[in-house]
Amino acid sequence: MVYVRNPSTVKHVLMSETKFDKTFADANNNSSSYLQYFKNLVQPLLASADLFGSGDNSSRRQNLKKTFSASPDLLPAFQRAVHRSLTSWPQKITKEIDLVPIMHHLVFNLVMVIMAGDDFMLEESDHLFEACSSCLSYYQKRYSTPLFDEQINKEDEFWMKKVEVAGMEVTKVLQKMYRNQTLGELAETSMIGVMQHFGMSDAEMNATMINALFAACEAPVHILVSSLIELSQRPDMQEELNMNVSTMENGTEDDMDELYFGESFLNNITMESLRSFAPVTLVQRCAIHDTMLEGYNVPAETVIGVCVASVHSNENYFPNSTSFNPYRQGLDMVVLNTGSGFMPFSSGPRGCPGRYLASTILKLGLARVVTKYKLTSRPNVVAVRGGSNNDEEKEEKKKEKEDRKKFIHKFVEWPMNGAFVGLAPRSPRVVATSNATSKL
Repeated sequence: MVYVRNPSTVKHVLMSETKFDKTFADANNNSSSYLQYFKNLVQPLLASADLFGSGDNSSRRQNLKKTFSASPDLLPAFQRAVHRSLTSWPQKITKEIDLVPIMHHLVFNLVMVIMAGDDFMLEESDHLFEACSSCLSYYQKRYSTPLFDEQINKEDEFWMKKVEVAGMEVTKVLQKMYRNQTLGELAETSMIGVMQHFGMSDAEMNATMINALFAACEAPVHILVSSLIELSQRPDMQEELNMNVSTMENGTEDDMDELYFGESFLNNITMESLRSFAPVTLVQRCAIHDTMLEGYNVPAETVIGVCVASVHSNENYFPNSTSFNPYRQGLDMVVLNTGSGFMPFSSGPRGCPGRYLASTILKLGLARVVTKYKLTSRPNVVAVRGGSNNDEEKEEKKKEKEDRKKFIHKFVEWPMNGAFVGLAPRSPRVVATSNATSKL
């Protein structure tokens, strides 16, 4: 395996379709006919969805382009989904709260908007979230064990089948709503609408939805949590973001577009978050023919690795790379910039197809949380607090403390120990959206 880091070489490898093909290398050897193993995700994905995996999925990606490029159209529904999610957050000063589970629920609701084209309250969706959460807990425990067996096993498939069954309930409900024309004006833009249009089978539609949920939830949750932790430690930056969002949302429609899709401070925060906490960690390509890279002969079938964290921490292009600095210049994910190597979602024709939807989810999540709450920094909770005369309680707290030390032994970053902040609700304010005016 050969690793590359130079921005021009990285761009050459990722952009060329004739010299380098997509591969998951040894991960494929650990997969089964039912599940595709990933080093880049905590969970495996369903193998029956052609959109995902190491095969040629360009046609499926092209089919779903209408959904992947629909961020501006979906923004009002995203706003409603976030507002609904935040109603379950604390309504009074909270000294300490773990962001991971509540942010996971928020992002799940946003991804369901992509599926349905609007924010719907469905009992079946709640069941799917519960199944996904239980499945994630299983894989967290499985992959936090050192030297775990990477091969997909029967228990892995058991937990994913529970998610698949819950997902099929949602798929059938959304299909019925689509047929009855009750999905709303974005029915044809929604993922379920596009999949119906291209005649996907029920099984593939369901598998595509589940894989999109897993892939689209995992990285944004990590990035949002990490970003909010950073902002909790930087009150001045937090207030600057609050003012930026508040001012632009109460401006013109053009100001709103600039806030979420232009050069705003919210965009700068999001881009630096994507650099610091890149959602894609390891990108792999396979040399189709013998080729040359930076003067070295690279034989055919050699795996080329791009470690995104290494690229983003290259001091030649990102001075003081370990510092969170939203005032950096040149962080543009439209095209892989050979002058910096900024590539949070990989790049090229085989890069993440949902990158613009993901960035909109990140911006909206940050905007809504920071304008609703003041965040205060809290160190991760120490599980054992004070003494206890109860031996059983002592043992339970000791076990909890040990569990907090665990981490995932894969090429991912996931906050196993929880991520804690303090929350203080701000005074509610009125914000105009494209469809209505709401109090936030």
